[in-house]
Amino acid sequence: MILSTIDPSLDYAISQEMIGRIQAATVQKVFTDEALADAELEALLTEAAQLASRD
Repeated sequence: MILSTIDPSLDYAISQEMIGRIQAATVQKVFTDEALADAELEALLTEAAQLASRD
């Protein structure tokens, strides 16, 4: 799934429901394991928003 974001020619056989579960688990892992400072969290969310808005 991550590689298909980098290389749109790749295909993956994952349901939309499973994609949502993977994304939620990833976000939870980052937030609970990293103990990010406010500035680090802001930078992470800003980068995620920029990546999400790419064409």
